[in-house]
Order: sequence, then structure tokens, then C-alpha cells
Amino acid sequence: LVSCHCVACALRLFRFLLKHPSLLSDDCVLLNVTIIKLADGSNVAPFGYGGEANAFLPADGECGPKTVHPQLLKGDALTFLRKLGLRPRDALAEVIGDILPQYESGQLPEESKHAQNLRRIFHALENRESQDHKALVDKLETTEFLRATNAKSGKVTLQSPSSSVYFK
Repeated sequence: LVSCHCVACALRLFRFLLKHPSLLSDDCVLLNVTIIKLADGSNVAPFGYGGEANAFLPADGECGPKTVHPQLLKGDALTFLRKLGLRPRDALAEVIGDILPQYESGQLPEESKHAQNLRRIFHALENRESQDHKALVDKLETTEFLRATNAKSGKVTLQSPSSSVYFK
């Protein structure tokens, strides 16, 4: 699915797959095959090997990161995408996919950006019913996103909640 006609090809493929529900079992191989065209023109598998979503349906009509191409969001194609397990991007997916990667480089975000990120993280944690809640909690335990200032040296660092040593 790489050329301009790929949207039409994807529509035909999705219609075919929708008519053959046995191909959409729980251990469906299609979950890890590059069959989804995103709004930015890239192509991805619906889910990564760890089960994390690589593509989302638009939330409130807005195309955000990793949103499915708008031409694939109607009729049988949309029905297929929903049966495949795609859902709108929620606050948890936003934190896992957009906010936490900001802290993986070891660079400190600006203070105002960090405060905004913390508000979004706390908001996402309130959504305990989401199927991504455990994945978020697990990711937060190992991500260094808490600012810590050494009282002696004044050095600001990032720490993870599970870190055993906050200051030295």
C-alpha cells in the first residue's frame, strides 16, 4: 500500500476481509501486517507485536498522530477497522505514544511543557476502565518523568517512580 491508488486497494481489501470473519480471529495475523494507511500518508500494521496500537480512529473528527486516513473512515472500511480493534485515540494512548517518549532521551522538557505533561498524565491515570490503563502504569513505573532537584548541588534530574535512589 504505497502508491496513490493504495486507498482504493485498501478499501477493496477491507471489504473482502469483512466478508470473511474467520480471518479476523483473536490470533489474527493481520494485526501485525502493514495494511493501514494513516492520514500522514505512512503505512502501518494496526498493532505492534506488544499489542500497542499503531493506528487510531479520529477522536471528535480530529486527525491527530497515528490517525487512519480519512478516506478509509466510511462504510465497510470503517466497520472493518472497528472489528479489527481500532478505536479512537484516548488520553492514555496520547500519554503512552506522545508524552512519555519525550522523556526517553534524558532531556528535560521546558518547565511549562513538563507541567502540562504531568496534568495530562494524571488525567489519563483517572481513566481506570481503559484497556490501556495497566500498560500506562507499567510504562510510568520505568519512565524517568519526575523532576528531582538535589538540595546540595541544585542539579535537576529526571527520576522514575520506581527509582530506589532519588538523591545522592
